[in-house]
Amino acid sequence: MTDARISMNANRLVRYLQKPASEFTREDLIRYCAEQDIQMVNLLYPAGDGRLKTLNFVINDQLYLDTILTCGRLVALCLGGGEQQRPLRHPPLPHSLS
Repeated sequence: MTDARISMNANRLVRYLQKPASEFTREDLIRYCAEQDIQMVNLLYPAGDGRLKTLNFVINDQLYLDTILTCGRLVALCLGGGEQQRPLRHPPLPHSLS
C-alpha cells in the first residue's frame, strides 16, 4: 500500500500503524490500545441464530487484552460459556491453545 493510500485511509488504525489491515499483528493492536488509552474492546460475531452479536470486554491490563485478542470468542467460553461473562481477571486459555 502506498504512503498516499495509507495517509488518506478511512481506517484510523491503518493511518496510525502505517500499514494495511491485512498486516496487523496482535502486538500492533496491543500497542495501539496502550498508546491511545483504549479501555474497552468489542468483538462482533455471527451467532447460531444468524444475528450479529457483540461481546464487550473492559481491558484490565495488557495480559487480559492479549488473552482477548488471542482467543477471540473463545474468551466467552473461558468466562463461563455462551454469551454470559463471569468477572474473572485473567481467564484460563483453552487447553488446545496453551
